Amino acid sequence: MIVALLMVLCLCVKAPSAQGAYIPELSVEDFVTTDHFSNNLWGLHDKLEEKLGLSFEIVYLQDMFWNTRGGMNTKDSGEYPRLMGLYLELDTGKAGLWENGTVFLSFEHHAGHSPTGRNVGDWQTLDGMDADRFNQISEFWYKHTFFDNKLWLKQGKMEANVDFSAIETGLEFINSSAGLIPTIPIPSYPDQDWGAVIGVEPIEWFGCKFGMYQGDIDGSRSIGHSLDNLRGPMMIVEPSFKYSLGGLPGSLNIGGWWNGRNFEAYHRHPGRHENCDKAWGFYGFAQQLLWKERK
Repeated sequence: MIVALLMVLCLCVKAPSAQGAYIPELSVEDFVTTDHFSNNLWGLHDKLEEKLGLSFEIVYLQDMFWNTRGGMNTKDSGEYPRLMGLYLELDTGKAGLWENGTVFLSFEHHAGHSPTGRNVGDWQTLDGMDADRFNQISEFWYKHTFFDNKLWLKQGKMEANVDFSAIETGLEFINSSAGLIPTIPIPSYPDQDWGAVIGVEPIEWFGCKFGMYQGDIDGSRSIGHSLDNLRGPMMIVEPSFKYSLGGLPGSLNIGGWWNGRNFEAYHRHPGRHENCDKAWGFYGFAQQLLWKERK
């Protein structure tokens, strides 16, 4: 399916004729420094975005792990999980459909074994892309903005960690603990699920988002399964505040959530695994840029 989509993307760009516009030759330096590899193919990426409103990313991630001490196993403990993804985003205005709309679709393939499940045994998984093997449509959502982006609505199958508990400074680390607060039961990779989010940003320094999702934290991965196995729902609200400290940007986020599904109450009776009816909680985090190189 992914190969077929790539062929369609290539056909969307009109092939230049002998009398067409001049096609510049790319040097080795251009090949390395261009922001997208596909721009080496006659500017394919930028042409699709400018003429059709379609942007895409093709991503391959490869991690390598060895457990050297402790955990579950240190003998032949090498694991090599990998993730391939195709991510498509359509600007409906540039595509000539309607203004202020965005359609997003992603396909992902994950292979390899989990270093957590086979060798380490940690609770939150040490690798941010740790998962069982899968081939899936990970996200498929539509977003519409109103009043010059001061109000927006997003609905579909989505990654909740993009809109809530999104610790951007933690994205530089491969460890999942750096980018996601583990006590918030939101549908996140690899179990993105269906929901709706509304966001408002009336002024530059303040915004607030409210989301409601399928409450099954393990994900349903299909519309039919979601409708047949509705849980919760999972509801979450997160106000955010932006500020500047010494000329460097910072932000403060606080939030609260409620999930109406049943959870196994290991913290009450570890041996009996009794269920806990519903759960709720609060959270908060702050991000601050400490230093910026002068230009």
